[in-house]
This record gives sequence, C-alpha cells and structure tokens, in this order.
Amino acid sequence: MFTPLSSPTLRSNRPGSRRTHLARVVAWATATVVTVAGGAAAAAVATQSAGPGGPDAPAAGAGASTTPQRVDCAVAKCVALTFDDGPGPYTGRLLSDLKAANAKATFFVLGKQAQGNPGMIRRLHEAGMVVGSHGWDHKAFSKLTAAQQRAQLDRTARAIQDAGAPRPTLFRPPYGAANSATKKLGVPLILWNVDTLDWKSRNSAKATTAALKQSRRGSIILMHDIHPTSVAAVPGLIRLLRARGYTLVTVPELLGPTKPGGRYFGRH
Repeated sequence: MFTPLSSPTLRSNRPGSRRTHLARVVAWATATVVTVAGGAAAAAVATQSAGPGGPDAPAAGAGASTTPQRVDCAVAKCVALTFDDGPGPYTGRLLSDLKAANAKATFFVLGKQAQGNPGMIRRLHEAGMVVGSHGWDHKAFSKLTAAQQRAQLDRTARAIQDAGAPRPTLFRPPYGAANSATKKLGVPLILWNVDTLDWKSRNSAKATTAALKQSRRGSIILMHDIHPTSVAAVPGLIRLLRARGYTLVTVPELLGPTKPGGRYFGRH
C-alpha cells in the first residue's frame, strides 16, 4: 500500500561525466533511426547486446513467456511505460516490439480512436497490455461540466468494451487537467512523474534521454504511440531501463490497490 502524491517530483541531471556517459549510452540504444519518405513512419535499428536484459527479460534463446509471472513492486525496481492518444497507425508496431521484448505497458486510449480501431484494442488486451481511458476526444476535463465528463468516460468505456476489452478501471485526464467533478467520477486518476516530451521533440534519442534522466523506482513514464519517433525509441529504451535494473510492469502492477478519485503520479 502507498500514498498518492500531491505533485510529481522530477530528478535534476548532474553535469559532468555522468551526462557524457548517458549521451553515449543513448546514442548506442538509438544507433540508427530511419525516417520513411513522407514522414509516414520511423524505424530504429539498435545494436544488440550480448549481456542479460534485466530482471524481466526472457532467458537467452527463449521467446516471450506464455506464463504470466507476478511481480512484487514493493521489492522489485519497477517502472511503468504508458502510452496516450492511440490507438494509431504505429500502435501495431509498438505492440510487436513490446511482445518481442516480453514487456508489458499501459495504454490510455481515446474513445473515438478505440471505436475506429476495435481490432487493435482487442489485440492489446489479448497480449496482456492494460487498456485505460483517456476520454473520448482529448478535451480538457477541467473545462467540462460534471455531466459532460461522465458522458466522455461512459462513451469511451463502451467503445473499449465493444472492442472486446474489459471496461477500463483507470483514467488519465487529457493534459492531466482535472477538477473536483473529475475526482467524483469513481475512477483513479493516473498521471505521471516522467515526461519524455516526445510529442514536442519528435526525436527518439531525446525521448530516451528524458526517460532515463527522470526514471526511478516506482516511476510512471509518459509517451505517445501516435508518433513514429516515440515508437522507434521503445526497443532501445526497454534495453537501457533493464540494464539499470528496472522491471517493466503495467500501472495496476506498479500501484496495487488504488482509490476512486485518487491522483497517482507513481509508486512511492
């Protein structure tokens, strides 16, 4: 059990050799990023490491485990990768990369996107990913009435259920914007304490650097699966997080029991 925080806490970076070392490691992880003409997609080709991948990596020569293993984040050094605003054109590639790495993540999807791509919602659920709500169309809940907020949440939940996934029990308000009415919706509000700013930089190496600088035990990492550069960063980021001893888990695994209306930036 833990107490939800009132505000996110970020670690500042120390200058000097540590920063130089980090830059070199990020450069290794994002060895090649190929941008397809027209900006339709980007692909990352990273150098393969011969060493162990970390506590949640599959054994050498083995594929993804078919037997779910319970992780105790009170003991393990856990972090949760989260992706907002999808599903989009690159979500399928991201899912393939996560499965290949035997890694789980949490997706906060928009209702209208779920309605337009129900097959992807079903695939995420069947692959063991957690599907949460991000509202219907990315409106700031702090600017909506209580009735409008409820309508957004219910409409999104129906779209997710119609696609074949369970009714979402987690909600991430768009922009992190919430008010007193939002806290009365009956769901925990899942925020973040690692902001990669991937939507702003549109750069795989910068998103990776930001994630590594800020991550610590119990972090929730914010990314967006609607940007090809964000998706391209994920395989290398997973390797680097594991190399630092982190275990990648879903938000429910990270947080454990949550309270309706509680605001959660991470586990501490």
